[in-house]
Amino acid sequence: MRRKILAFAATGALAATTVLAGGQAALAKGGEIGGTGNQYFLSDTFSTKANVEFTYGHESDEVFVGDWDGNGTDTLALRRGATFYIRNSNAGGPADKVVTYGRAGDTVLVGDWDGNGTDTFAVRRGAVYHVKNSLTGGKADQEVVYGRAGDAVLVGDWDGNGRDTFAVRRGAEYHVKNSIAPGKADQVAVYGRSGDDVYVGDWNGDNKDTFAVRRGAEYFIANAIRAGKADRTVVYGRVNDTTLVGDWNGDGVDSLGIRRPVPAPTPERPEPDPHAPRPSSPDLDCPDFSSWAEAQNTLNYWKAQGLGDVHRLDADNDGIACESYFDV
Repeated sequence: MRRKILAFAATGALAATTVLAGGQAALAKGGEIGGTGNQYFLSDTFSTKANVEFTYGHESDEVFVGDWDGNGTDTLALRRGATFYIRNSNAGGPADKVVTYGRAGDTVLVGDWDGNGTDTFAVRRGAVYHVKNSLTGGKADQEVVYGRAGDAVLVGDWDGNGRDTFAVRRGAEYHVKNSIAPGKADQVAVYGRSGDDVYVGDWNGDNKDTFAVRRGAEYFIANAIRAGKADRTVVYGRVNDTTLVGDWNGDGVDSLGIRRPVPAPTPERPEPDPHAPRPSSPDLDCPDFSSWAEAQNTLNYWKAQGLGDVHRLDADNDGIACESYFDV
């Protein structure tokens, strides 16, 4: 999010007047980014490496991106039920603000709806949007019907006027609205394929949000809402990563981030018993051992080599060798 100069015609005036208003909101898919995990890897540029890494929240949290304090930098908010835990820096730690809005089952969208430079929430119920212009609970400031209940919805500042509005996606077709109001789309465009993952951002710093489509770990970015080839292609992260979009450093250009679960710990491999026998015979049976301990050491040794029960000493696969033969 950034501050920018907007011009408008004053009623009865002969000249235009300039005012400061808020810039666009950077969002991945217009709402909750999906996926699981609490590790985040953000890139301030379109390089292949992250320059900001941190852990925040729980693995199962719903995650949203926005400029919650109007400082021009996008950060994260976590949702649990109808409560949002908002962080104003891209780092771990406690939430800077906690807000309850809507119902636990609502679909949530994020945007700067009134152009004041701060992102807030809207909840969607079917084709009805309940828009809130402050990070507080209570009733919506505006309610509007747009599109169909089954539409996929994205959020962006499509015309560069500093206010975020909605676009609905049907296959590879986008119906873009430049005001929060019912009625026909102001622009209809086709981009990408119907099966593509789609993201929204201001990729070139011109104050207008446009689309990018993802295929695997490759992103095809368009700098205008139009059909045709991508203006830029970027590879970032892994195929299974969850993608975030935001202006992480406040430079006016959106870039990519990824969300990943914490890797599962690698199980420790047991050390083989150096005193275990290493038989030269290609096969041994329980009667070939003088004691149960000798049979068990042999079983443990070959398992530690990663070869398993090569002599078939553990008939019931309970980890105990020759238990019936030696009556253990």
